[in-house]
Amino acid sequence: MWLDISSEPKDGTWVLLKGGEPSFVDPRPSNEPKVVTARWVDWEESAYECWVMGWFDGGYPITYDAPTYWTTLPK
Repeated sequence: MWLDISSEPKDGTWVLLKGGEPSFVDPRPSNEPKVVTARWVDWEESAYECWVMGWFDGGYPITYDAPTYWTTLPK
């Protein structure tokens, strides 16, 4: 069951997100909604908060911006 993003966990738990956009551009066109696995991160020392999907080799995060729904990962 998809839940409104306003109730998302912000404790580092990995969840499924949809309704947003990844911080990289996928050149393949698709009519399917993007569903990603991500977790909320809060780097207190830089005051930077975001949903992180993964990491580039250079150490920069691939973020997922403005999701609208979330759900738990399947078992």
